[in-house]
Amino acid sequence: MYYDADIKQSRVGPLRKLFFSLLLPALALLPVPARAAITQTVNYQGFLMSKVSNQPLEVPQDIKFVIYDAASGGLALFTESLCDVPLAKGRYDVEIGSASGGIPVSHFIDNHALWLEIQVDADGGCNGTYEAMSPRVRL
Repeated sequence: MYYDADIKQSRVGPLRKLFFSLLLPALALLPVPARAAITQTVNYQGFLMSKVSNQPLEVPQDIKFVIYDAASGGLALFTESLCDVPLAKGRYDVEIGSASGGIPVSHFIDNHALWLEIQVDADGGCNGTYEAMSPRVRL
């Protein structure tokens, strides 16, 4: 024997399945706003040794980071100087782009290969003569 409640429930089940089978794909097509901005910095870790003693440096250094579009020569696309970068047994960790408002994203989109040149200011003061280290590092 069937009751009205059983009949209604059996009709609701297939309708509910149909509704959700149409709703879920439709929701997947809705645009979702981006939640996080693209970072415009590059984290870089390096190691500096004294040219005189061949030992790891311990005193803060002024370091300039230049992004080029070629392994040698080429066009300098971005430059940033960081003063008094702390060193621990010669090791340093910096975020390139953090002092200048970020590296333009277009540099990464428009160029297939980018090269990082690291320059160290031996005179100090963050305005002296920088000596480029070689070779450049491919990003």
